[in-house]
Amino acid sequence: MGHRARTILTGTGVPFSTSSLRFQKSLERDSQEVFMPVLDSIHLALDDALGFGALTLTISMMVALVVWFARSVAENVAKAGRRAFRPSYDSLLRENERLRDSLVDAREENHYLRSLYRDLLDRDLPKRAEEERPNAA
Repeated sequence: MGHRARTILTGTGVPFSTSSLRFQKSLERDSQEVFMPVLDSIHLALDDALGFGALTLTISMMVALVVWFARSVAENVAKAGRRAFRPSYDSLLRENERLRDSLVDAREENHYLRSLYRDLLDRDLPKRAEEERPNAA
C-alpha cells in the first residue's frame, strides 16, 4: 500500500487522525447523503450573490472612509493656509476690545461735554437776554 499521509485534527477537544475509525465512519456517512443538484445550485447562487453584496458593501464603505479622510485633510490644510496669510484671531479680538473701550470713553466724554454746554446755556442765556433788552431800547 505505500505511505499514507496522516493528518491530526484538533478542535473537538480530543485530537484524532484521518486514518482513525471514527473519521472513516463519519466520512462514509457524509458520502451517503442525498445530493440534490437544484437546491445545491440555488444555494451556491445565493451564496455567490450574498458574497458579492457583502464585498460590494465593504468596498463602498472603504471608499467612503477614504473620501471622508481625504476631505478632512484637505479642509484642515486649507484652514491652516488661510490662518497663515491673515493676522491671528486673538490679536484681532484684542484690537476689537481696545476699540470698544475707546468708543465707550469717547461717548462718556461727549456726554460730559454736552451736559457742560447745556448747563452753560441755561446759566448764560437769561443774563444775555437781560443785557440785550436795554441795548435794544
